[in-house]
Amino acid sequence: MYCPSCGAKNEDAAQFCAECGAKTTESAATGAPPTPPPPPSSGPTHTPSAGPTPSTPPPRPPAGGGIDIGGWISQGFNEAMSDFLNYFLLGLVVSIVSSVTIGILAGPLMAGGLIVIRRKLRGQGKIDIGAVFNEGFKFFLPTFLLVFITIIAAGIVIGVLQFLPVIGQLVGIVIAGFLAVFLAIGVHYITEEGQDFMPAAKSAWEAIQHDIVMMWLFGLIVCVISGIGAIACGIGAFFTSAAGLVMLCLMLENMFPKR
Repeated sequence: MYCPSCGAKNEDAAQFCAECGAKTTESAATGAPPTPPPPPSSGPTHTPSAGPTPSTPPPRPPAGGGIDIGGWISQGFNEAMSDFLNYFLLGLVVSIVSSVTIGILAGPLMAGGLIVIRRKLRGQGKIDIGAVFNEGFKFFLPTFLLVFITIIAAGIVIGVLQFLPVIGQLVGIVIAGFLAVFLAIGVHYITEEGQDFMPAAKSAWEAIQHDIVMMWLFGLIVCVISGIGAIACGIGAFFTSAAGLVMLCLMLENMFPKR
């Protein structure tokens, strides 16, 4: 028989196990060796779940990382030179008509010029003077208010402060730097995003603040380039003003790529 305690084989008449000394029983005398109890189950190892991995937000582009002043200026001149006559005519029409109408049509014509030039940069058309009027006049009221009110407000501030030595001149330079960039971005929000005058002006100012120094510097350079033709040669201003519009369009295409 087998010991019910340790399972050792013993004589059939043994009352005590020869191995462990445990008392044998009648019921175990003829039985098979007891099956040792299974080891205590520890159960499946539970590994604490770390939970879902949080998604990593896309890296924020560095401030000013997308501003390429030198590239926009050189590309602007190259583009204007590649279609000199049409750009010259565009600058001529926009400048003269805006002046003759005392700035009333400056906003719509600026909008039309930016629309036509941006389409050409995208390979969607060519410089069409008629389209400058047709496209710009679709946004007549909001672009008129944006450009006319901004220029009037800037003129009043500069006029009041010009009597202050140094400060007045510095404020004039600051305003001149922001003017072209602010108006171009505001026109974008009107023509491309469908915003009205006030929301477009607010959106333009918020966009400038992402890198206010570089935007001001670029705007100041564009302002100087746009008017430098008048200093070098009177009619040259029509070409340089168009080249300035091309540079602003390159800025807009970089900041607001076509979706």
